Amino acid sequence: MAPLPEAMQNLKIGETVDCRVIRVVPAGAIVALDSGRTGIIRNREMDWNRSPDATRVMLVEGDRLQACVVTFDPTTGHLELSRKRALANPWERVQAGEYPAGRIVRGVVVNLTHEGVYVEIVPGIDGILPVNQIPGGTGKRSEDLLWIGDIVEAVVLEVQQERELLILSILERINKRSIEQTQKFSDSDTMRDGSHYNTPTTESIDFSRLQDRIGTRIRQVCIVDDASQFARELAEWLTRLGYYAVEVKEGVSAEFLESGDFDLYLLDVHLDAADGREIAKTIVRRSPGSKIILMTALDRIIESGTDDEDLVLYGVLLKPLDYRELLDLLLALEGAEAKPITLSGPDQVERDQGFEEYVKTHLEVTANVSTALWEALSKLREDTRADAAYLLRLDPYSQQVSVTASDSSYQDYLTKSQLDVLKWSVVRHIAFNRERVHEGAASAQSRFGTYQRVFFNAESCIGLSLPEVSPTEHFVLLLNHRERDHFTDEHLAAAITLSSLLASYLRQSTLSTILTRSQRSVLMGQLSASLLHELRNQLNTIGQTAQNMDLDIDEIADRAGSPPTRLWAGRIMRRWSQMKTGYADLRTMTLENLGIAGQEHAGTVHVGDLLEKIKRMIGPIAKTHQVGVQVRAEPRLPDLATVPLRLEQVFLNVALNAVQQMGLMRQPNCLLQILASHHGNQPYPIQVRFKDDGPGIHKAHWDWVFKLGTTTRSDGSGLGLFVSKGLIESLGGLIVIEQSHMFVGTTLLIQLPLSPTPEVSHVRS
Repeated sequence: MAPLPEAMQNLKIGETVDCRVIRVVPAGAIVALDSGRTGIIRNREMDWNRSPDATRVMLVEGDRLQACVVTFDPTTGHLELSRKRALANPWERVQAGEYPAGRIVRGVVVNLTHEGVYVEIVPGIDGILPVNQIPGGTGKRSEDLLWIGDIVEAVVLEVQQERELLILSILERINKRSIEQTQKFSDSDTMRDGSHYNTPTTESIDFSRLQDRIGTRIRQVCIVDDASQFARELAEWLTRLGYYAVEVKEGVSAEFLESGDFDLYLLDVHLDAADGREIAKTIVRRSPGSKIILMTALDRIIESGTDDEDLVLYGVLLKPLDYRELLDLLLALEGAEAKPITLSGPDQVERDQGFEEYVKTHLEVTANVSTALWEALSKLREDTRADAAYLLRLDPYSQQVSVTASDSSYQDYLTKSQLDVLKWSVVRHIAFNRERVHEGAASAQSRFGTYQRVFFNAESCIGLSLPEVSPTEHFVLLLNHRERDHFTDEHLAAAITLSSLLASYLRQSTLSTILTRSQRSVLMGQLSASLLHELRNQLNTIGQTAQNMDLDIDEIADRAGSPPTRLWAGRIMRRWSQMKTGYADLRTMTLENLGIAGQEHAGTVHVGDLLEKIKRMIGPIAKTHQVGVQVRAEPRLPDLATVPLRLEQVFLNVALNAVQQMGLMRQPNCLLQILASHHGNQPYPIQVRFKDDGPGIHKAHWDWVFKLGTTTRSDGSGLGLFVSKGLIESLGGLIVIEQSHMFVGTTLLIQLPLSPTPEVSHVRS
């Protein structure tokens, strides 16, 4: 081999040289140095930006540029260069202290490894998320938690200069947010005491049976309830009976309970930041002789579960309280009749049995579809003389693989571990890239290595994706045979033909499921509307009675001559004032909820006022999920010409969806922020953002979540965002996922025009 020219021999690693592009190839670009020597710049060395969405550097023949020598073999003359290393090194910003430990950063997932998830913060500055720094990551693989292209927000734990790498943590980001939002959370109106209960009274209850027994076994009573007005009134009621009763605020309950020595505890089950059942267990462990009565609403005692051997109780009172039931419990506790009880939950059992019968009835079509799928696969396997035929389902959200139908002569079923392996095989490409496979020698192809770990004797295979069935499901049809070159083109044609038939069966099943879900929603909506209308009628009667009672109280006040009479008159007026406040709240709630069941009409609406209404409407469910809600609207938002009912339905659905997603996180201080702003110089001047602290949405699913049937919750209908998108577009607006950071939260943006669209104008005013 001829020796290299002296200029070439003197090339040094890291040296910057001038060069010219002489050819662009798939792997990169072939360049020539001024000395005449040629080298290659690989695609990964073109630019610092590695994000999947990044615009690639486009070079053409004749372009001149500078590049840095990466590798050079003086013996062979092999030369590799880097364009990006000849540019300014972004890592110098880290060395200058721009990304210290503790800083919050955002980035895009660019690689998934056993070590962790690599994140590009900015082009040229990468970080790594160890799996144990991702929520729920313990024992998981990185690809089970995040996907390439996902956007993450994390805290810098450490700067490793020698590796030019930032060590990141999403867990620390969530901890920081929880601390930052403590004040916001406490300021949230939905987490304040907004409950109004009728004041307990003694007029219609006979207490003579209890009078002689008070203090026999029960003297001191502790009340723990997050509805402070109710707790105060109940404490006063018990005190007037002769007990020593105190109200304990939830925030200091643990400390107070440790120091107190009470004979009876009245505990609310659902507290703002605690579980009354867990407090009850703590009390019993500390003081086994304590008597505990739980207070809760009927629906909450059902949803909380029932069987709990560690929970020792002496009664359960349903809200609103029946004071005769409370009187009976006090009598039993003062005597020897009181016995501990267990929550066996007969109502729950009966409800589940009824639901099972309902499912069996409504899934009859699905059962027939399953039979049809198996018969079709069996026929295909017979016609193609395949050893096995499988119809697999891949969930695009979790990427889990399951068997929908199968017919095999050698493998009766696939285990969970085998299915987990399949999702990283060629099956993945068939499902998501719609690749069609017709292979006659699988063992000779490296890409079938993972596939053959599951189907170890499959030399010939056919694999194809079924026509789209639903956005929440991808189906793959597989045929396997142990001999090479078994499947012919005719066999492939038969599989393609059958795939359309299978898809039609599956669409029938999917449509049945969606209709069943929507039917339940419609029925619940109809029942709710009927109940609300009846409630309105009853409240109307109460309102008229209230007007008359106001006059009666005025007469009592006028005739109150003696000091005792004036005292009683003043007490009656104060209590009646509280009752009127409760009535006003009920009336407002009824009228607002009736609006959802009303008729459409065109009109104007103030977005800020509408959002405040939405906050009130979702308050109870937000409190159940321990989620705070804040509304921030610019003070000078213009009125919007629209169909108010449609806009209200969208806002309500989006807000409820956000609250329910945050409820799945089970993290403290989650907050939904609803922000409304006006941008007069844009096509859509009114912008409303719903910012939640939920689990986030994979970047690949930002459009997917708006498709019909899409849901990530087991109790979801798959209709909410799909319908919301249609309603917003009918109003001339847009609804999009503006940003979403995995495990940290999502911002959904609704943009609206000020002027009415033709469709709005045609709606009856």
